[in-house]
Amino acid sequence: MSKTYCRLASLFLILTALAVSLGAQCTGGGDLVASKTDSVSGTTTQGNGWTWTIVVTNLGPCDVGSGSGASILYDQLPSNLTYGMVTATPSAGATGAATCTIDGSFNLDCDQTSAVTIPPNEYFTITIPVNAPPVGTYVNPRGSSDPNGSGYCRANGPDGGSDSNFIAENDYSNDGCTDTVTVTAPAPPPAPPTAFKDHYFSNLDKGDSVINLGNDGSSGGSICVNVYTFAPDEQLISCCACPITPNGLASLSVQSDLISNVLTPAVPTSVTVKLIATNAAACNAAGLGGPAGSPVNGLDAWGSTLHAAPTTPVSYQVTETPFTPYTPGSSELVTEGADCFFIGRLGSGFGICKSCRLGGLGADKQ
Repeated sequence: MSKTYCRLASLFLILTALAVSLGAQCTGGGDLVASKTDSVSGTTTQGNGWTWTIVVTNLGPCDVGSGSGASILYDQLPSNLTYGMVTATPSAGATGAATCTIDGSFNLDCDQTSAVTIPPNEYFTITIPVNAPPVGTYVNPRGSSDPNGSGYCRANGPDGGSDSNFIAENDYSNDGCTDTVTVTAPAPPPAPPTAFKDHYFSNLDKGDSVINLGNDGSSGGSICVNVYTFAPDEQLISCCACPITPNGLASLSVQSDLISNVLTPAVPTSVTVKLIATNAAACNAAGLGGPAGSPVNGLDAWGSTLHAAPTTPVSYQVTETPFTPYTPGSSELVTEGADCFFIGRLGSGFGICKSCRLGGLGADKQ
């Protein structure tokens, strides 16, 4: 009786183990899906590239896998882009390896180089670097269609299970993936404020140059034109200020007004003149940076200067051109105002240029 019991017990254990083993086998197969995103949220500006990321995930309930050579992903990339090195990386729970190549027709194929197993909720991540392209809209994939109705980008190879080079799964209709990136022209740099303008004047030993100043009225009232004259070595050699009413015209002679009373011993034969328009509440070139020295728009300025003509003997001709707008440095208002203030505090009178005169002037050669 005891032997029979032992045999029955042993048989029961064997049958129980077999049942557990059979019950542990997964049924229902796996299901691969692909999702595609870009690193710029769909929009970037010219001069910038991006990365497309495709994640091929097994939704389960069972593992999926295949031997070496099967395709994990196939993507018809846009043909008007250039690409960096594409990589395929398994998640922590997936095993195997794949290599991605782009052929001459811009078709990306990521093929297994060793046996691959992708358990449920595990995945392979494919990254596709895109070099900076021209302005345009780039749709990935570039065209065609597949059984999923999207472009021809899909997990599980180019034919989605219709040939021998695929990973067996239970649903091939949801393998597609698509994404679009739009590249726009960069915004133009902001126009320099009309409050800041400069001009160079040369051949001052041969004749005079003049500056004509106007106020187009866009600031809503009178403006103060602060005048700063610099020698070629960048030293500030004179400064002064000129109030101008809306639609008014004033002028300065470079010889008589700007370099006749310079701070430095030598009188330069060429200078750079900077103009900064501020509100006219307190017209003082040494008062910039304070409330009365806030920059305003409305400044019009032209410079007439002498240029050597290609003649023998050399002769000089007059050219009139507008001052050039520029963007000031962050500390320019304070620095130039402080330098002009220092010139005024010297008490010698040197470095303070004469005030503007009413009306316009023309350049004159000696």
